[in-house]
Amino acid sequence: MCDTFVLKKDGKIYFGKNSDREPNEAQIIEYHPPKVYKKGEKLKTTYLEIEQVKETYGIIIGRPFWMWGAEMGVNEKGVVIGNEAVFTKLPYLKKNVLTGMDILRLALERGGNAEEAVDVILKLLNDYGQGGICGFEDKRMSYHNSFLIADREKAFVLETAGVFWVYKEIKDFYAISNRLTIEEEFDKIHPEAIDFAMKKRWVKKGENFSFSKAFSDFIFTKFSGSYSRWSRALSLLRKKYDNFKLEDTFSILRDHGGEEYNPDSHFLADYICAHGGNIITRNATQTVGSLVVENSANNTKVWSTASSSPCTAVFNPVPFENLPIFEKKPDSYYDDKTYWWVHEKLYRETLKDFWERMNVYSKEIKFFEKRVIGDIEDDKKLNDLDFYNDNFVRAKKKYLEWYDWIKDRKIRKRPNFVFRVFWNGQNRKAGLNIRL
Repeated sequence: MCDTFVLKKDGKIYFGKNSDREPNEAQIIEYHPPKVYKKGEKLKTTYLEIEQVKETYGIIIGRPFWMWGAEMGVNEKGVVIGNEAVFTKLPYLKKNVLTGMDILRLALERGGNAEEAVDVILKLLNDYGQGGICGFEDKRMSYHNSFLIADREKAFVLETAGVFWVYKEIKDFYAISNRLTIEEEFDKIHPEAIDFAMKKRWVKKGENFSFSKAFSDFIFTKFSGSYSRWSRALSLLRKKYDNFKLEDTFSILRDHGGEEYNPDSHFLADYICAHGGNIITRNATQTVGSLVVENSANNTKVWSTASSSPCTAVFNPVPFENLPIFEKKPDSYYDDKTYWWVHEKLYRETLKDFWERMNVYSKEIKFFEKRVIGDIEDDKKLNDLDFYNDNFVRAKKKYLEWYDWIKDRKIRKRPNFVFRVFWNGQNRKAGLNIRL
């Protein structure tokens, strides 16, 4: 489960995404340089081998460590894409297809602007189809996809159901979650989508055609908790629109609804900043990576937590080059030499008494980011690789420091039994010696 949004304001386009997956499914932030290929070369995606193109763009992506495809990313031309799992009435193909994450990465590698990226996605859907096994441990998990696609001038929302698709251009702001959202208004639709839905009687007699109403699977969409997250994101974007700034992208991705929050307090995945909590409805709902992109006419600035749980993590700028801090890539097992797991140890210690412990260091997070934002506004820093690396080194030291601050604190409110069982099981699988 994920949440993605985009906002256009005063010549800038802001993009944010939380990638929500299984708690031990570490996500890698990495850079792949542009490359030229020989004619006839093949490309191995997560499950499928396809034809390679002659030339690809350089990309920064966030991907689950075990798959080829990406949950989110941006290319050297400023094209940024995030995808969402959506649940539809059409069957999910498990074999010989591209995953939504594969499609996203391919669109970044092959699309020089947002419109080209849309065309790439539509061609891939037509040529190869979508689906595949998309879960890490859950090998039943398969779904269709929606996408938010933007560049330095335009933004689009593209939603799919099997081979069918619909898209429209975004004028001011938009958000997607784990549900179809495009109804009667759109710019272009698959030429057979409406007739297909009519023949299936998914459109009531005398009713206007709505893509989301016709193709959505009600049960899975309902229990994804997506309506609460989607409507909350739209509400925040609307409220902040007139005075929107970079820090607002961070705050939306950290949102818990505005009240004192504890992650054991709800059954569904209701909040944008997502926390795993049970094996039924919140097993694949942990935010394991967050990405923010600020596009303007002249440059693209990329920010990432490179970790889970943005409410307990620092957003740092990321350059279009490899960072030494990420040379050792995380997997599903605890490793204190990886950036992702160093933060994760802090996060899981925080879960013992979440609200109380998070507030011990939450002001430090804001202070850290304020300083870095001030530095990045000096364009001289944009090409200084040491600047980027030093920020991640400092953040890693902070996580270790904050862990020491909270590990021996008295627990005010212990999480409930179901929540403790879930997280103790996750920690045991990861080899992490923390017991709630």
